[in-house]
Amino acid sequence: MPQLKPIPLTMDELQLSPDDERYADGAACVRKYWAHATQLNVWQQKQMIEHIKSHSYAVEPAGSPIQSHKLYREEMLRHQMLGLVGLTSPPYLILSAVYPKLPEEYVEAVKLAFGTYDIDAINKYFRLLGLKKKEQLATIAIKKSSPSIQRKQPASSSLAKQRQISSASSAPGNDISSPPPVLEHLQPG
Repeated sequence: MPQLKPIPLTMDELQLSPDDERYADGAACVRKYWAHATQLNVWQQKQMIEHIKSHSYAVEPAGSPIQSHKLYREEMLRHQMLGLVGLTSPPYLILSAVYPKLPEEYVEAVKLAFGTYDIDAINKYFRLLGLKKKEQLATIAIKKSSPSIQRKQPASSSLAKQRQISSASSAPGNDISSPPPVLEHLQPG
């Protein structure tokens, strides 16, 4: 049985300009989605896309520790109340895109619940969507972006990162603001 196409997600759907302070984290989350969408079921894909489109990944105030992040607090509350079944993988993937290091007990609980997320299936994502290698390279420019949380750096370095992402996206063949069209997602059933 052929695998269903993942639900497509593009940077345009976040409606952010490269100078928006959420852009680098949004790019990291989109790239994380691309890397793991083929391993997620449709409900998980929809949940992750909703979190990303609604900017739930945003670290507010900037530089705040993971323990104060809304997604992390919600995950820990469900885990406390329901055990491993209270955990969901989309918030974990989003938090791992935004924070360079997650609390070890959280990582271990997620591994027990879902296994490892060390596999990067980004090529499979693009292949299932019918994108060609050239289109993959144009769209994958986000991979070079790094989350803005890189541990309480001054705002100026965050702006420098955004400029770097912006200049990388304006280089020939690296247009991440207008990704190539994707084929319609097949709905199950």
